[in-house]
Amino acid sequence: MSEIRRHKSVIRIFFNTFYESDAQDLIDKLSTIGEIRVERSKNVPELYYIEIQLPRDSDLSEAEGKVREILTKTPPSIFGVKIYSVKT
Repeated sequence: MSEIRRHKSVIRIFFNTFYESDAQDLIDKLSTIGEIRVERSKNVPELYYIEIQLPRDSDLSEAEGKVREILTKTPPSIFGVKIYSVKT
């Protein structure tokens, strides 16, 4: 009997900011897309790492589009943004 493997999709975002309030605003907006996990660098506290775990039935490319749309509206205090998606 074969086991059905369910794929999981995540979008990972790295960014920098010196303003915690701007970071929190961005985190709140991104949390509407899926389950979110936030970490900060221990060595560089201005560096944030966000992982958005998408619901199993969601479209990865559509979710990436939403993330990019949110990021285009961020203030200039958020910089060095890197985005990539992973399907496991």
